[in-house]
Amino acid sequence: MPTSAREGRDPFYPESTHPYEDAVAAKRTVDVNSFSVKGISIENGRAMAIINNHTFGIGDEGDVLTPSGRVHLRCTDIKAGVVVIDVNGSKRELNIDAK
Repeated sequence: MPTSAREGRDPFYPESTHPYEDAVAAKRTVDVNSFSVKGISIENGRAMAIINNHTFGIGDEGDVLTPSGRVHLRCTDIKAGVVVIDVNGSKRELNIDAK
């Protein structure tokens, strides 16, 4: 998605600013408490983590549902009890929920 008119425009509505508004909204700050690690599993040497009911491996990207809406994240590392994610360019460490 383009973030400004210099990067691209809608060919059907060239004067529209709608694509740029969506790109700016995607960069909103996200509360780290909106993510929940449900479990970590290692099978055949591949580590997997369940974050907000979505399964991620190391290097996987995807959207998860949070109270503030969908958030795109990337799983960068899975350690014993800790999952490291990248959200909007910032790295965060999530501990597994002890419930």
